[in-house]
Amino acid sequence: MFSNFIWGILLVLLGSSLLVKSIFGIAIPIFRIVGGCILVYAGLCMITDISPKKLLKNEGTIRFEKKVINDVSSLKSENHFSVLFGEGIIDLSDLTNEMEPKKVKIDTVFGNTTLKINPNIPTKVTVKAGFGNVRLPEKEFTLNFGEYTYYTHDQAIKPKLTVKVDVAFGGFYMEDGKN
Repeated sequence: MFSNFIWGILLVLLGSSLLVKSIFGIAIPIFRIVGGCILVYAGLCMITDISPKKLLKNEGTIRFEKKVINDVSSLKSENHFSVLFGEGIIDLSDLTNEMEPKKVKIDTVFGNTTLKINPNIPTKVTVKAGFGNVRLPEKEFTLNFGEYTYYTHDQAIKPKLTVKVDVAFGGFYMEDGKN
């Protein structure tokens, strides 16, 4: 499905380039532009440690759309979500203190992710970003090639929910899900 999308975009760009060249006499180097985009994408994958396989094969992937994920009953002990050129809302506010500890990994590339959590659950959130905007309940900032760790409770309390977030040219926003 994703390969059909890529081929469709390439054909539209190639056809548009031919039309612009024949009508206006302007030559657009489509293959150089596509090659440059591929190199930028590969560089971003290396910088953020996000592999294309993770982004394209994951069931929790949001691509080119806005989507809400709020089915906490299907959460396993380790979970992975990706937002690629889209907007994702991951609502974990229905989790309870009686649950087994959970780990969640969120990758955001050229998109925005909102994480809603239950404020009563001890949570540790580690955000790594390359040119990313981060908003946490008590702080909002831009993170350029850095890392920030946030705890909802005292650090001495073992977290029931551990969230690792990688953001490249996007935004990560964390909210109290009970509002």
